[in-house]
Amino acid sequence: MKARITIGILSLSVICLCYAKNAGWHNNKRPKISLIEAHAKALEALKPWHTDYYCIAATVARTFSECDWELHFAATNHAEIWVSVGTDKVRVSEHGFTY
Repeated sequence: MKARITIGILSLSVICLCYAKNAGWHNNKRPKISLIEAHAKALEALKPWHTDYYCIAATVARTFSECDWELHFAATNHAEIWVSVGTDKVRVSEHGFTY
């Protein structure tokens, strides 16, 4: 019985590791939206906040819409905000994103 449980746990671990390896964006595939275009859309989405934000990080996230750029912005008043820019929508969050 212990052997079956051990084999089951090991199998589940291998499956999880294989999925995690393929869950990120692959560097040999070009994102559908360029970083320059994503940055411009993010700045446009931040206009209603009336804060002088500047981009401190950008990364590509694999999402339901295939690929989103996640841009992390900060301001001199210690405010932070995240903008997710995809081919279909732009989302803004003060707490980051989870997928």
